[in-house]
Amino acid sequence: MQVEDIFQLGCKFSLEGRMDLAIELWKECVRLKPDYSLPYLNLSHAAKGRNDGQNYRNFLVKFLDCPITGQTVNIVNEVRKDIEDYDKKLAEANKPKDPPK
Repeated sequence: MQVEDIFQLGCKFSLEGRMDLAIELWKECVRLKPDYSLPYLNLSHAAKGRNDGQNYRNFLVKFLDCPITGQTVNIVNEVRKDIEDYDKKLAEANKPKDPPK
């Protein structure tokens, strides 16, 4: 089975609501082919859906570290903005609160 076939099977499982299987398949994709960007993007969405912000960001960064292809060229700027928005939100959450007056 080709890596792309494993990726598509993960997508199928995701659409069926079988996220644990989908995630395992996408992780297998990047283990076999670390510069295959699309599994990282799907893993980031899965992490966001599970409120796992750190993995969400990490997978987006790994996506950007991959070569740009015809499939990904149109979403690179969107992913950069997602990372920027996440970092801003995290900085705001970690900002010291003003004491009550």
